[in-house]
Amino acid sequence: MENIREKFVIFLKNLNIQFKYEGQNIAFEKNGLNYLFMFFENDPYYFRLSLPVIDQHKKDKDERINSINRQYKVAKLLVVEENIWLVADSFVYSTGNVERLFDRLLILLEEMIMNYRAQSEKGGEKK
Repeated sequence: MENIREKFVIFLKNLNIQFKYEGQNIAFEKNGLNYLFMFFENDPYYFRLSLPVIDQHKKDKDERINSINRQYKVAKLLVVEENIWLVADSFVYSTGNVERLFDRLLILLEEMIMNYRAQSEKGGEKK
């Protein structure tokens, strides 16, 4: 079985998306958003797809973060070193039709960041 990182590279190439390796990870841009695909050699069935550093964390954003996290099942907003990241974690034990999973997670992360930004604007916060 090809590993999940190899399948993701094929997925990106099929979409004509430019990417670069950053160690074990793959960085790429889609629809103006900068993504990071994280692969872990010690667990080849697990991967994380993220939108890193979408905002700086401040305590007044915690309720918005929690509210959005309650709305979604697979992806979450996380605070990482005083920054807010959007992440989707998944396990893949069979790579048949895995492209559908990749596509769905990209759609989900894009929807979540739009939701986060809309709530930020509604709250009067400046970006």
